[in-house]
Amino acid sequence: MNDPASMCEAARLGLGVAMLALPGVPDLAGGKLVRLLPELHSDVGMISLYYASRRLLPAKTCVFSDFVMENFRQLG
Repeated sequence: MNDPASMCEAARLGLGVAMLALPGVPDLAGGKLVRLLPELHSDVGMISLYYASRRLLPAKTCVFSDFVMENFRQLG
């Protein structure tokens, strides 16, 4: 599956184990799901931003793109 909500639901139904981003798993706090390997984390690889083109790009898209890129530069 490639949909985190579906993966979470499948795990909740007992259909298997799912690897999900922690902020997207509200059922952990309620005890409906259990974190099996708390020491395990995964680097999902490169993150990409897709948009039509730089020409005539809305200002809010440009600001968001610059913000994301700067924050990831600081983390790296």
